[in-house]
Amino acid sequence: MKAVYATVLGKLYEQRSGNDEAKATSKRWFAVAMEQPALLAQHRCVEYEPAVVEGVDSKIFNDDLLHVVGMEAKAYKALQKYYESKGNRSAACISACLGLRYGQEIDTYEKRKSKYLQAIDSLIRKYGDLSEAGELAIERSLFLLGAPDVTAEDNVNYINYALNKWGDWPRMNILRNRLNDLRAPRFNINLGDCMLLPHTDRMVRINFIRNIGTLTLNIYRLNVEGDCSLNPEEPDDWALLKGKVVPGAVQTLVKRYVGQPAWKENSDSLIIKGLPVGVYLVEATTDNGKIQTQRALLNVSGLYLMAQALPEKLMRFVVADATSGEAVAGAHLRITLPAIYDNEKEQTVGLTTDKNGEAYYKYGKRTPNKAFVYTDNDKAFREKSIYVNYSYWTNNNDGQG
Repeated sequence: MKAVYATVLGKLYEQRSGNDEAKATSKRWFAVAMEQPALLAQHRCVEYEPAVVEGVDSKIFNDDLLHVVGMEAKAYKALQKYYESKGNRSAACISACLGLRYGQEIDTYEKRKSKYLQAIDSLIRKYGDLSEAGELAIERSLFLLGAPDVTAEDNVNYINYALNKWGDWPRMNILRNRLNDLRAPRFNINLGDCMLLPHTDRMVRINFIRNIGTLTLNIYRLNVEGDCSLNPEEPDDWALLKGKVVPGAVQTLVKRYVGQPAWKENSDSLIIKGLPVGVYLVEATTDNGKIQTQRALLNVSGLYLMAQALPEKLMRFVVADATSGEAVAGAHLRITLPAIYDNEKEQTVGLTTDKNGEAYYKYGKRTPNKAFVYTDNDKAFREKSIYVNYSYWTNNNDGQG
């Protein structure tokens, strides 16, 4: 049949992405394919097996060839018009939904301003008595989930309404899964800066609290120093790190959330009381065993390190008391020089600050990229990345010197 060959040609030209001429040719062939919709509707998909395979929703379109050709041609409006004229409102509904989904751009994600949402609602009013309108409800729910002026409660209420009205539509499990997602227990702990001054309180933010009854924050001391690079959120690292935990929490903080709807998200905060110098594990758990424990390291140190790049590949390091700003004499520095080639290993260099808290290092081919500072009484400073490029601008603005 001519329409079938035209569809194949239209598809072949369509696949030549980035070619405007091919795109125009594709449209012309698809137009040829859709010239006689009534004739296509008289033929069944089975006539063209195995090139055309009958789908689970094909019965909505009476298993005709028209919907196969029309969907390949993206002629959704033509399909809607034809099926509407023949009294097949179910097929017209699905065609209209697909035309909206793939043919109309979303103008804005604000519910109150969106013409896209208005178009969905118009179709729901027209076809809402059909179970196939569940597909429109799915499209509407997807839009609402991304709308900034729609609350979680609004989303839950609409999904419940849609499931009650069109729950027999086969694809409504999509909405059931979305409802489960909106009610899924969750929380997020935000410690802020990973460094903390000794004996200084720290406010911890708790965000996205949903469907949990109790949240417990335990703080443990770790038998590690500040240069520990293990991440307690990574399973392999945690397997190594948990053996370094000193038994017995130094602080335990508990928050309870009762009487909240399962979908409602809240924010909260708590205060970690000041801690002595050391590296600590902050561990957050809930009364719901299905929620993954959240862990983070907190370095409590009274040291502050400054690194300054100087001319002639010279680095100046200054160690100060993070509270008073006074220089720390006799502090130990470990500078890391990264490997340049794959067969090399990184190197480290040890320095000691003078009476002014300063230390200098002149490097060669390997540019320092990390520094760790410690004293006999404070080994909790977190190893930091350093930037050592030296640059300046000449007075006559002729470029970088």
